[in-house]
Amino acid sequence: MAEIGKTLLESGWLAARSTEVELTGSQLTTTHPPTGPTSPWMEAVVPGTVLATLVKNKVVADPFYGLENEMIIDIADSGREYYTFWFFTKFQCKL
Repeated sequence: MAEIGKTLLESGWLAARSTEVELTGSQLTTTHPPTGPTSPWMEAVVPGTVLATLVKNKVVADPFYGLENEMIIDIADSGREYYTFWFFTKFQCKL
C-alpha cells in the first residue's frame, strides 16, 4: 500500500515502438493519449526494460529458457530504433 502523499507508478503502463507512433510527446500527453493496449501499444513492465516488455508480450523469445536468448536481435544488428519505445501512463498528482 502506498504511503500517504505518495503515488505508486508500477502498474498501468503502456509501451509502443517510437517508429510506430506518429505523434509527438506533447500530443501523447495532452490531446491524443493511448486508450489501451491496442496496436501499436502493449502492456509495459515498469519498473523494467524494453526487453522485459517485449518478452511479456511474446514479441521476443524468453531469454531465460534454453538458448532462446540467441534469438533476440542485438541492437548492433537492428539499430537503435528497434529498441526505442514510448512509455505512457496516467496518474493524478496531489500536491
